[in-house]
Amino acid sequence: MVRAFPLVAAVALLAACNGAGGPAETPAVEQTAAPAFSAPASTAGRLSMAGGELRFRPCGEAAATAVRDLPDGEGSALVQEFGGDAGITVMARVEGGAIQEIRYAGLDGPDCDRLPPDADVQARGNEPFWRVDVDGSTATLRTPEAIEGIQYFGGAWTRPADGQWRFEATRAEPAGSLALELTEGRCADSMSGARYPYRAAVTVDGQRMDGCALEGRR
Repeated sequence: MVRAFPLVAAVALLAACNGAGGPAETPAVEQTAAPAFSAPASTAGRLSMAGGELRFRPCGEAAATAVRDLPDGEGSALVQEFGGDAGITVMARVEGGAIQEIRYAGLDGPDCDRLPPDADVQARGNEPFWRVDVDGSTATLRTPEAIEGIQYFGGAWTRPADGQWRFEATRAEPAGSLALELTEGRCADSMSGARYPYRAAVTVDGQRMDGCALEGRR
């Protein structure tokens, strides 16, 4: 005679197989969010020399104040190099009456009130001319053949190594891809001589172009 397996025993056996807390749980896969691009906070303004003294006037303010130069005298050297009597446009970190870092410096280029640019990052190069503005997950590429801009979507930042950033995005029609690489370090524009905080390289559908880049408004 075949005896029926007691219901209580069956429940206990099932609980033992799955764990005392009930059904077995699948370990959650940890999602790693894409890093958001970030850069040191700086102030746009005019850097000039008066009576042998270095002076800084933030954009929108009427008066300039005396500031201590960097230990290597970079601020004074840039003003003298560009030779602007009214000073040069800069983006700088100024704390406690002293310049801590000059992020951008140029005589020609964007006006004081147009710095930083209206994008997370703005990169540009010459010969051939190109410009890429990254805003959120969208990159807009401008060239002489596409002044209005070609947009690439669904982009995200990665950090391949310390001091490096990479942004990749694509477009559907016509199909294409864009990758922008930034490396921290002084970069000089090949035409204006303006100094930027990043060396940049953009690769569009396999074609690579080099230039410089600057962080934008956040």
